[in-house]
Amino acid sequence: GTHGVYRPGGSALNSGQVGSLRASLYISKRYNSEPPEMGNFINIAESQIKRKFELAKSLIDPDADKNIIQKEREQFQKRMSAAGAHIRESNKVNKAVDEAWEQYERIKKKMKVASAEELPAAFRNLDLCLTHAIYLEVFKEYLENGGKSRGSYLVLDPNGEKPCEELSDDWKFSLADPELPVCKKILEVYLDDEGNVIKTLVDVRPIPKEDTWFENIWSEYRKDNIIK
Repeated sequence: GTHGVYRPGGSALNSGQVGSLRASLYISKRYNSEPPEMGNFINIAESQIKRKFELAKSLIDPDADKNIIQKEREQFQKRMSAAGAHIRESNKVNKAVDEAWEQYERIKKKMKVASAEELPAAFRNLDLCLTHAIYLEVFKEYLENGGKSRGSYLVLDPNGEKPCEELSDDWKFSLADPELPVCKKILEVYLDDEGNVIKTLVDVRPIPKEDTWFENIWSEYRKDNIIK
């Protein structure tokens, strides 16, 4: 729900807060056993920790550009505003996808920070850059499979119609066909272990039929039947 096509403004913040709270409640309620022994924990987590530690060491260079974090961030922020905001165009999205992955690979291999204090911002840049590349992949997949204007964004279409005569032909658009698979289904996207982008169309889950009167919900909560 955080970034659904029909989401109203501000719901992303609410969804993130509610989702994180429910995840915390679930963990505290359902995963309350003793933590693993130190040896077992190290066996499970050692390789992941080493990879992060080696990456952190490789990022530090006392002679690094002190403005590099902001420079890189501005690049992908501007790219998302130009290609992935409320006005979208197929050619721009395709170009932005290529540029996004190029920047991500460059950041992983070449970005340096002057001190350990800047590591949190460096890791945040890596996460943000990867995230924007994945979202652009989603937009590209939608447009390549016939997707057009719907919900909260406009897809420019030279074969469409202008909303009013005062605008130039550059603003022509067409509405999406609601029967297209990309409009009827959810596009799930993830990276596999080799870093490949995997895209799958899945059916939309039906809205559950529930008795949602406050008194009933509060009663179920007090009985510990909500977090499942």
